[in-house]
Amino acid sequence: ACVPPPVAGTAGPFSAAQRGGLLTAKPVRDMRLVRLMWEVAAEPEYRASKAPYLLSSLLASEREGSLEWLLTKHLTPPLATSVSASTLYSIADSSVYAVSISLTLEGLQRYEEVMALVYGGLQHVRASLDGGAFPEHPNGERAAMSRLYFDLAEPSDPLATAKSLAARMKNTRATDLLSQPFEWPAETDRHELQQLLALLQPDRACTLLVGTDAEYTQSEPWYGTPYNLAPLPQERI
Repeated sequence: ACVPPPVAGTAGPFSAAQRGGLLTAKPVRDMRLVRLMWEVAAEPEYRASKAPYLLSSLLASEREGSLEWLLTKHLTPPLATSVSASTLYSIADSSVYAVSISLTLEGLQRYEEVMALVYGGLQHVRASLDGGAFPEHPNGERAAMSRLYFDLAEPSDPLATAKSLAARMKNTRATDLLSQPFEWPAETDRHELQQLLALLQPDRACTLLVGTDAEYTQSEPWYGTPYNLAPLPQERI
């Protein structure tokens, strides 16, 4: 499969200043977070390959050697309390893929190191794909879990089910409406995973940092949240 990338110059979720920028914001509660966000293809484009879901399971796995394991267990002191990765928002022509890290106090002070480790984890996945060493078992595990979820699913609320099915009807055949969210490819679509990884670059990321004691100079118009927006240092890009 060949997923079309977002088209440069078209309207998207991030402004030119936000791409490759560091957005620091004042939290309304005690919170320490760094979130790296990228514009990727529209969510329906990944329906067959499940590439974003597979990548998320690799990055947020608790297995030894994963990004989650490294940040929360291996490093002393730990730099994070949790790691998650998912499609954050979905709009008509594109979607936003994000890696979110809840930071410890030490991690907040060393957030640039945390960011570097995220990109190191992405590069590790790229290298394993390019070198033919990418394991097949993560895809097999997700496929097995999806089959179990479908086979053992409990009856859901009729109204919620109707709404969910109606939302899927635009991009899904009627015969697949119930099963489509649980379907999983028999093998990893390595080409599509490589295409997704190619979009997850520092110069395309909008990086959100929450929890610093910065002097905020801007205020967003809807909720009045104080924030700063500045380009990432060139050496980070």
